[in-house]
Order: sequence, then structure tokens, then C-alpha cells
Amino acid sequence: MISSTKTSIIEKEYFPEKKIGMLTIRFRRTPLAFESILRILREKGSSVYSMIIQSHPEEELSKATLFIEIEKGTEVSEVISAVKDVKEIVDLHIIVQKMKWGEARLIVFPLEDMDYLFSMLRDLGTGGLAVMYHMGRNAGEHIFDRFSVGREDKKLILKHFLLYLESLGYGEFKVQKYNDRIFAVIHAYDLFECIGKSKVKGSNIFRGLLTGFFVKLWETDVVVEETKCRMRGNKYCEFIIKPKR
Repeated sequence: MISSTKTSIIEKEYFPEKKIGMLTIRFRRTPLAFESILRILREKGSSVYSMIIQSHPEEELSKATLFIEIEKGTEVSEVISAVKDVKEIVDLHIIVQKMKWGEARLIVFPLEDMDYLFSMLRDLGTGGLAVMYHMGRNAGEHIFDRFSVGREDKKLILKHFLLYLESLGYGEFKVQKYNDRIFAVIHAYDLFECIGKSKVKGSNIFRGLLTGFFVKLWETDVVVEETKCRMRGNKYCEFIIKPKR
């Protein structure tokens, strides 16, 4: 039985002496690219706890997120420098901090299964959609707390956040415009909420994710408006983020 207190079984499975990194990368898809990355990590003594890779047959680039343990006595910069030597690497970010096992364990659902899970909430009407939005918002705030540790460049934090979501299969994201604490525009291609069989047009979880993330990023209340949506016939979903007036 899991305790209802804050000291849950997930928090107990925590090793403060271990240095765990969340490595998020974008790389050109070649037969040996990912094998080269894993080989370098092994050579540097970095164990992989869990990982996920997203690829599409019509796209040149793949995305991956790996949770790795950095060997004692090894500098993070040494590991990153070695991985960056892989010529197929296009973009790379890493966050190293104390993590519980529950934070370094990835759980994956195929898109169709996720759509069936969402359908139950959608069928509840506006109440269910509100639950989905607040689920996303709470998650966005939590993810920001992890991604912002030791970082001050807000646009870089945002880019890492979106690349992380790409690696988890949420979609493909582009920051079209960014003016700190004033205005931001994000385009989402193949957004996971807008591909299934739902009659509900528009995103709730992702809009909530952006809201929670930007509230923390800009340190003020924000409004996130979805002005275009693939399920309404657009080629992509467009989200405009502004401070709440």
C-alpha cells in the first residue's frame, strides 16, 4: 500500500549520491547515429535509466530524451563534449540535478490509446475539458521548475521544454515569435490532441501546459489562445501567449 503522505514509494526510491541527467537531443536519422550516442555514453561510464526516441519516415531528424547517471568523478561537460562530437547531433540540452526514480522513469502510451483515455474526459463536456486544461497547467508548472534550474535564458528554457515534448511524441513545435513577457507565438504540427477521432476541436492539455509553463517563465498570469487548429482544417495549431491584463 502506498502511503498518502508526501513520503511516497516514489520519493523513497531516491539516491541523493547519484548524479542524474536528463539529456534531450535532436539528431539526423542515420543507421548508426543513435548507436554512436549510446556507445559514447557507455565509454564515459554513463548508465541509461530510461529513454524514448521519436522518428517519422518523412522527416530527416529524430528526437530523443534519455535519463542517464553520470559516473562519479566524471564532469558533465566532459560527457556532453563527447556526445556533441557525433556529427549527426543538431541540438542538445541537458539538465543535471537530484532526481527521484519516478522522475527518471518514462511511461509511454501509443497515440491511439491516449486518445481513448482523453475521450472519457471529453465526453463529460465542459467539465471534462476543464479537468484536461488544469492537468496540463499543473504539469507545465512542474516541468518549468525542473527545466529552469541554473538557467536564466528564458527563450533557451522554452526551446528545451518544446524539444522535450517533441521527444515524448507530443508533436513538432516551432517558436515563431518571442518577445519576453510581452508576446509569444508557437506553432504545433501533428499535435497529439488534434490527431484522433474527437469531435472537440482544439487543445486543452497542451494549452494548459503552455499556460503553466509561461506563468512560471514570465512570473505573471498569462492567457493562451489557440487561434488555429488542425482539426479545424489548418495545417498546424497556433498558440498566442500574452500576459493577462
